[in-house]
Amino acid sequence: MDDLRKKIQTDPYLNFLGIELEELSDGYAICSLSLSKDMVNFMGVPHGGLLFSLADAALSAASNSDHYPSYAIEVNGSFLAKVSIGDTLTAKSVRIHQTHKTAVYKMEIFHLEKIIAVFRGTVYRSKK
Repeated sequence: MDDLRKKIQTDPYLNFLGIELEELSDGYAICSLSLSKDMVNFMGVPHGGLLFSLADAALSAASNSDHYPSYAIEVNGSFLAKVSIGDTLTAKSVRIHQTHKTAVYKMEIFHLEKIIAVFRGTVYRSKK
């Protein structure tokens, strides 16, 4: 799992966005980022793509921690609450179902204890 952790920590896109891997274990991951002024839209709220990227980073880490390689084949989500510049957002991904070919994960994004967004993702578990 150390190789996967290193791959995630050196991912160019995640580094560009400032997404950090906080925790990684079998079918579980936590990623976080600090919301800067460059990450909000004209309404002062985070771009949906930013929140989606944070959830996707947690999904990718969690799904590849228990079966490498795994590829997202479907992700959907809902944005529930607004946050402010300077807030730290944390995405938690946990496996909720698996077969030998696919797995389903629930991702939740929090600021402190408040749920900001929820996502669900399905991954294809490729042959090694």
